[in-house]
Amino acid sequence: MKYKDFSRVEFAYKGESKFYITGYYFKQLGQEYEIQNTIYTTRTFPENVKNMDGTAAFGQWTGGMLGVLKEQMDDMSEFHDKWYLDDLINK
Repeated sequence: MKYKDFSRVEFAYKGESKFYITGYYFKQLGQEYEIQNTIYTTRTFPENVKNMDGTAAFGQWTGGMLGVLKEQMDDMSEFHDKWYLDDLINK
């Protein structure tokens, strides 16, 4: 898939789109898959996620390394909660 072009890739649950990433970022993930540190990819992923209206779903963090890492991982957890876990648990 790293050589395919998409306008965007949507994250949906039970037919309802919740978030998306740009096709450009999706392609970048594919191209960097074999060489990029997975922890870096995991912690920076949320800052590339968009709400369906195009606004940023999560911000970018600055400051000390440990504080930034904690906030980024909290964002990743919140991404999963809002994408499908909240609906799965509250069904």
